[in-house]
Amino acid sequence: MTEALIGHAPDLDAIVARASENLGAQVAIDAVTVAAGFNGITRVADATGIPLDESTAERTAAMRETTGIERFNYNEKTERYA
Repeated sequence: MTEALIGHAPDLDAIVARASENLGAQVAIDAVTVAAGFNGITRVADATGIPLDESTAERTAAMRETTGIERFNYNEKTERYA
């Protein structure tokens, strides 16, 4: 379901229905809601230019280097998944 949400799968409705059958309707709804909310919150933070505070930047430096998150580009993501 995560891959379908991120990739805007054409069969998302069927995937969510299957998740509802396996996990229960409320859990499937909660999962979709969290994914949508996280995406929205992240975009708002990015759009406002909220920088990392110094302590978070220090604590997450290695993780950000390992994941390559500093190279993330929304335009590239949009082109890939549009």
